[in-house]
Amino acid sequence: MLSHIARYSFISVIALTLASPRDHLEQTTVGGSPQTAFGVRLNDRQHAIMSALVGKWKQVESDNYGALFDALGVPAETKELFLANKAEVEIGNDGDTWCIKSTVMGKTREDTFKLGEERDGVSIVGMQVKFTTTLEGDALVEVSKAQGKEVITRREVKGGQLVSTFTLGDVTASITSNKA
Repeated sequence: MLSHIARYSFISVIALTLASPRDHLEQTTVGGSPQTAFGVRLNDRQHAIMSALVGKWKQVESDNYGALFDALGVPAETKELFLANKAEVEIGNDGDTWCIKSTVMGKTREDTFKLGEERDGVSIVGMQVKFTTTLEGDALVEVSKAQGKEVITRREVKGGQLVSTFTLGDVTASITSNKA
């Protein structure tokens, strides 16, 4: 599974947690604006995005994911194993640092990053990848580059569900998840 992106600099450091999104924030305000535990003010939009995305999510459905694996060149046996299992994703945020932990089929990929910084990593299917994640509108958007291919992953909350959309050329797939 390949991942996310961000343009707005928020605040400080992240610890991945199973707690609620508000646990990362003090219950105090300054001039009506929420603050992080570090006392840095968040605008209402930043607070809403963090609160919506942060948490543990469990896959309820997928669409066209097999075609994405085919386009990536994932072996058929590996593809079938992944498609037969449901993914879990945990998203954490503390300031300008984010963490995304993806688990499927007993395999876990954990990625801690700052928005806009390129980093090296390994995809959930074992490919060496370069990632850059930014915040675009209300979505975390990740550009992943591996073996001459570029996958754009867009994660956003729609109707209370996390919708992860993956695009590779003209192939688009999605995973819809509910809060766990």
